[in-house]
Amino acid sequence: MARYKKGEWSGLKQRILLLHVEGKQQTEIAKEVGRNISTVCEHIHTPEFARRKKELEEGIQEKVKSKFAAKGERA
Repeated sequence: MARYKKGEWSGLKQRILLLHVEGKQQTEIAKEVGRNISTVCEHIHTPEFARRKKELEEGIQEKVKSKFAAKGERA
């Protein structure tokens, strides 16, 4: 199993984040990643998780805005 330095995010945490942003419930996420729901809840309720979720959502919003702007220029 890969070792991560303090401050780095493991693949598990990233996967939980992506599934959470997709709108999946914590029980669904736990089943999909093969972990206990308490582990998933523990990760979801950290300040670092909230920060990364916000960054990811803002990045998605920017991509959508730029796509619409590009299509508007072509019209």
